[in-house]
Amino acid sequence: MSSFRALRVPALVLLALGIVLGLVFAGPALAAGGKAMHDDNGNAGNPRILPPGSMPYGMSYGEWSVKWWQWAYGLPVTGHPLFDETGANCAAGQSGPVWFLGGVFNASGTAVRDLCTVPVGKALFFPIVNVEWDNFCPVLDPPLSIDELRLQAKLAMDSVRDLVCEVDGAPLMNLASYRFVGDPFGVNMPSDNIWQAFGCPYEPGYYEPLVPDGVFLMLAPLPAGQHTIYFRGTIDFFGTPFTPEITYNLTVSPHAAPGELSGDPADMSVSPAGAPPLTQPSTWGRVKATYR
Repeated sequence: MSSFRALRVPALVLLALGIVLGLVFAGPALAAGGKAMHDDNGNAGNPRILPPGSMPYGMSYGEWSVKWWQWAYGLPVTGHPLFDETGANCAAGQSGPVWFLGGVFNASGTAVRDLCTVPVGKALFFPIVNVEWDNFCPVLDPPLSIDELRLQAKLAMDSVRDLVCEVDGAPLMNLASYRFVGDPFGVNMPSDNIWQAFGCPYEPGYYEPLVPDGVFLMLAPLPAGQHTIYFRGTIDFFGTPFTPEITYNLTVSPHAAPGELSGDPADMSVSPAGAPPLTQPSTWGRVKATYR
């Protein structure tokens, strides 16, 4: 594995693990090799998690997974919440009824975030493990087709195992039921962007297509007070296992968070591949979780 790839491996997992699993469609998630498992309420046995076949806040899980990537990639590295191990920057780029959480970009893939404060009434959307595949970082020449990109993301996600997620000490069930493949999408990369941090010399601008795959959860709003969200999973990077592990010791506050943006992410349409570049800098980026 090259030194560049060695850097990207932990970065990728970090952010998912918050991140990783997957394959399928931007609709009800399917477990690898079979149907999703649901109870009578369709929530796969997790009453605090919105059902995988639902349309939380007007969008499917697959569409929210694209929003997550656009949030993660649309933010500069300076002050980025996924480079921050403390949680102090968790309000960066957040707006509307849903906030995003994720893994961490560091060598170990582990973080304990004690300083994250979330306003009451916010749902939390995060990957246990996820990846995206693109032709840009590193450059693939000749570039892969969308179907080929999807296959590479699938192969990476198919290696994921030992997924765990706990909310306030209660383990969640049937996590493979929350695996989704979103539609190909585009991102607006800012100055001081994640690709540059990975050694890819990409200037600010619009890039497409990117193809996502992962296991995501939409946690219903938590009551005011202290809460703990813990998740981990193992993914094989070219035969080398890597296990990111993330703990959020959250404070859910009745007050608005400093730095929260105005606007509602549910009102922002997903930019499919082939769509014209957005005219405004996007605060919806996605964290590069790709094993290259």
